[in-house]
Amino acid sequence: MKEILICRGLTKSRGNSAALHKTSFSLFEARFTALCGAAGAGKTTLLKLIAGFLRPDEGEITICGKKQGVKTKELTGFLPDRDFLPHELKTGKIIEMYSAFFRDFDKLRAAELFSFFAIDRCKQFGALSKAQKRRTQLCLILSRNAPLILLDEPFSDEDRITREFILSQIKRLTENGSCVVASSRRADAFEDGADDYLLLQSGTVRLIDSAENIKSSTDKSIDEYFSEVVRC
Repeated sequence: MKEILICRGLTKSRGNSAALHKTSFSLFEARFTALCGAAGAGKTTLLKLIAGFLRPDEGEITICGKKQGVKTKELTGFLPDRDFLPHELKTGKIIEMYSAFFRDFDKLRAAELFSFFAIDRCKQFGALSKAQKRRTQLCLILSRNAPLILLDEPFSDEDRITREFILSQIKRLTENGSCVVASSRRADAFEDGADDYLLLQSGTVRLIDSAENIKSSTDKSIDEYFSEVVRC
């Protein structure tokens, strides 16, 4: 398999403590990796570093064989943990904006996703509810066919039916070759849909393995198994 993302020795300080400490791993094409860990484990910091929103104090990031920089931004789709769209724009105009800006953007897919979430395309983004703002931004990222897709807590506050729908869209992306990383505090949020699991603890990689290997090594649920790993 082709390596899409390589992180080597990533360290990032947060105040007097390290949000990440010498974090290293590789992720591959056509795989969905569940990024797990408790609050403060470093999940959001890691995703922001990979997306280029933050710079590491130490270490390096390679995306599709290129050192992270301006040229790798177009290879990466990122759903951050906060609003990033202009509040005055109507959501329909935002689709047009994304279509013009990203060559890998699928307008038809975006329209279908907006329809599923009942997002009003005539409404200004700032007038949407908190949940609909989040879904609007998720729809845009899921409509890209980028090699690397990063999703920070995409299942937050969603019901099971919606989580399953989001997972089906992630599967569509991986079937087209994308490497997808999605974070959550709870492993069960992924509904057994992840190919691989990456567990962060106190800013370091505590475990990275395929879902198949983890399930074959224990009769516990993924959440129970991770709790056991963290306690050891």
